[in-house]
Amino acid sequence: MQGLIGCLTDESTIDGLAAGWMLRAIERHRQRLPEQAWEASGAQSSEGVGARVCQEGGVLAAALGRLRFPHSLGSDGDPSRAVLDLWRAHGPSMMEQIRGSFALAVVDTRDQSGFLAIDRVGSRSLAFAVSAGGLVFADRADVVAAHPDVGCALDPQGLFNYFYFHDIPAPGTVYRGVQKLLPGEQLLWRRGQVERSFYWRLAYRDAP
Repeated sequence: MQGLIGCLTDESTIDGLAAGWMLRAIERHRQRLPEQAWEASGAQSSEGVGARVCQEGGVLAAALGRLRFPHSLGSDGDPSRAVLDLWRAHGPSMMEQIRGSFALAVVDTRDQSGFLAIDRVGSRSLAFAVSAGGLVFADRADVVAAHPDVGCALDPQGLFNYFYFHDIPAPGTVYRGVQKLLPGEQLLWRRGQVERSFYWRLAYRDAP
């Protein structure tokens, strides 16, 4: 499996996020994941469950896919390190400098916030759900629904879309309360509040 998995709450700490990142809280997900050690200070990178993960100074960044950065960013081969540096320098506006096919997540315990984004054409996906306990996200909707705070109740509209169109277009999923990011969309979660916006839109003209 290669993917992003996380669970954020208002009381999240780096140690708690590491546990959530490894999906220990999602009891129905049975895949064995590699152990990681997380330090309270300094920086550490790991491939985790296929995503590159880097943590430093209360900020945790994860990147999945093929990310491209301007200038020398990411020159060491670790895109999560570049995402972390961009976040600390620019916050959500860092998306203007990231290209490629990707899904990424940033957790900033300094202000108890989380950030999700996918690429401009949606070649990677991220699903999420806001629950009473916080924000649950993964690159697969069924993994989000497996979290005990979310549940696997089916969404009637999602079922209709699947049987009628043979597809469930974003932002919908087959699970009630679970949504997907649209291409070029970003999500900022802070203390229980979610703000969704587009960092990029396709320019459209009727006439040449």
